[in-house]
Amino acid sequence: MDRLYRFVHPFSPHYGWWKMRMEGLSSLLSTPSPTAFSQESKEDLLLLAEELGLSVKKEFKVKKLHKLITESPSYDEEFTRELLSSIKEERERECEKEAREERERERQRGKASELQKLELEVRAASAQPVESMQIPDRPVKIRMHDVMPRLNPKEDDKSLFLVLFEREAKIMNIPAENQVAQLISLLSPYIVQLIAREPEEDAKKYEYVKALLLQGFKLSAEKFRQLFNKHQKASESTWYDFYYELKNYLEGW
Repeated sequence: MDRLYRFVHPFSPHYGWWKMRMEGLSSLLSTPSPTAFSQESKEDLLLLAEELGLSVKKEFKVKKLHKLITESPSYDEEFTRELLSSIKEERERECEKEAREERERERQRGKASELQKLELEVRAASAQPVESMQIPDRPVKIRMHDVMPRLNPKEDDKSLFLVLFEREAKIMNIPAENQVAQLISLLSPYIVQLIAREPEEDAKKYEYVKALLLQGFKLSAEKFRQLFNKHQKASESTWYDFYYELKNYLEGW
């Protein structure tokens, strides 16, 4: 500012007036703009104040935060603007990250919902009643699980279980194309899931499913690893069943 004084001779009658004007201008330029940061959000101003090492509270209003920042002894408007810009950029990155994570969670929820819906449809189809023992004008609907207990893979003899199933199927006149659906209604959820992963045409054939049961679903180690990692507890099964199912996958792996 002193460099400007040389254009006015010190003995000039206007020198005093000129000096007073220049000092006033200098003071004005060094004073923070009253609107600086006044349009920023409270969240950004709180972060800015904390980054500047100022003591703030969450209940502070925007006006108070603005005053606290601009009247700080070490306040530098250019530096503060750059710092605020970096704070905004960081917040935007965090928002984008949270949005991506939420979209992924939503996708996983949708996937789980579709899988659950598919399982319910399979179970509903497997529990369709079979018309048998018909009395004239009065068909009696009997489901296989009404006359046979479910297979307990931990204790039951699978061969004997299948013999009993075939005997009941013959008594109930269950068509061959419906036998797999009735058999599935007597199996545990994790065995049903294994059957569902077989080729669709094969999974409809009773003899094919019977062979799978008798050989104990001899899958590859990689298949068991995938089943172990993806397996979830069915809502109608107990935690003990869930543990046993995972144990089977782990042993096969």
